Amino acid sequence: MKNVIFDLGNVLINFDLNIFYSRINEACDIPLAEIEAEYISEKLEALEIGAISMDRYCKIFRFEWDLKWSPDDWANQYAKCYSPNFYGQELVDRCKAGGYTVSIFSNLADFHKVGIDRTYPGFFSKFDHVFCSYKMGVAKPDRASYAHVCSALNASPSECIFFDDKPENIEGALAVGMKGIVFNEENNPAIEAALFSGL
Repeated sequence: MKNVIFDLGNVLINFDLNIFYSRINEACDIPLAEIEAEYISEKLEALEIGAISMDRYCKIFRFEWDLKWSPDDWANQYAKCYSPNFYGQELVDRCKAGGYTVSIFSNLADFHKVGIDRTYPGFFSKFDHVFCSYKMGVAKPDRASYAHVCSALNASPSECIFFDDKPENIEGALAVGMKGIVFNEENNPAIEAALFSGL
């Protein structure tokens, strides 16, 4: 095993969507329950695989909610819900020191990445590879997304270990032959053993 691959949200950077929903509520007075129900939807899924543009995405909500945010506004407002996951980021540093190739593999829309770039300048530069679903055209847990990552790394799945906070995304990794561990506090001992017991 020589490739360590991390999901981003709630693994390396935490995010609190309630903060983002409140920002939308303040901007257009849509009830929070409706915002929550409509935000995690097929519209976001389409954006996260690049099937619709950010401009088109903004126009949908401008029409539905009279939310007059530009793509730039979406990135800036979403960035307010970020906070570092210190354990995840510590693991990145330790893996790099241990000689692993370290990558990010995340279901992201472009405004998510822009918001991180602005909030944590240089964050992505520490990684050997950054795989974003909106650029790949496919998202986890679709098997094609894991195949894309392995091909880009020029690695067999068995040479890769993947950490994600969502069990279904780990199941996708295991299904193609990667090693995988759900990223949560309960699994910290297993993470440590998988990464560092042989170093």
